[in-house]
Amino acid sequence: MAKVVAGAVETGLKTRYAIGNPLDCIHRGSIMRMIAIALVSVSILAGCAGKPVYEEPPIKLSDGTRQYSIKTSFKPCQTSRDWAVRTLAKRANKICKTGYVLIQEQALVNLAPPGTGSGDRELSWQFRCKTPDEPRL
Repeated sequence: MAKVVAGAVETGLKTRYAIGNPLDCIHRGSIMRMIAIALVSVSILAGCAGKPVYEEPPIKLSDGTRQYSIKTSFKPCQTSRDWAVRTLAKRANKICKTGYVLIQEQALVNLAPPGTGSGDRELSWQFRCKTPDEPRL
């Protein structure tokens, strides 16, 4: 005689689902929903991603400090600009172990006629490294 335990039939050799656990459908549905949301999010963010950082050689100023210039491109959406700022800040912190002072930030826009260009923008930073006695923020 088979015994029914929580939607499963236990026959002694193996347990198999007679009707199936109703929670399995809910669980599978939520997993599929999460996968769909993740795929949509990735595709949206991939459309906003920019290019890697481009670095120019540093310029040595008259007082002996070096001024660095780095830039990257980004798409015309806020998440892409945020990505560009974080990317430039990471690079500036790698160059300047004691921190950096931002001298100038420029966001240049590609003024291509509508429908012909991608609308890419370029974010460029000019900065110098902090001296050891300057506080790091």
